[in-house]
Amino acid sequence: MKKFTSIILTAGLFLGFASPGFAVSSDSGFANTTNQRLQQYRATVSPETMLGYNQVLLERSSVAAKLKFSGSHADKARYEEAVDIYQKATQAHQDGDFNKAKQLALESIRVIARSVPQYYNRVAKTNQ
Repeated sequence: MKKFTSIILTAGLFLGFASPGFAVSSDSGFANTTNQRLQQYRATVSPETMLGYNQVLLERSSVAAKLKFSGSHADKARYEEAVDIYQKATQAHQDGDFNKAKQLALESIRVIARSVPQYYNRVAKTNQ
């Protein structure tokens, strides 16, 4: 049960940080409300929180570990790209550019998040 809760929490954080919004027609008020809420959520998260989450994601997540130690050069390159962006975010934070740090941390999270479906497809195939 604890692992299931952890998966739900991780998915929620990915969706909160990584999703650009829902695919709804532009004349719908729902799409505007959803995008406004998403922007408000992102604005309330501190750069330190995003950098901390990004660090934990890169160091402890099973998806990042699979990318890091994969036999595929594309997977390793994706992990290295995320780490490089994270390092730039950390440097921007140290330089006092907090908005840039948040943007870069978000981009690093997105690089890993794009790998999640591929990772879980592999896990599902292995379990069958």
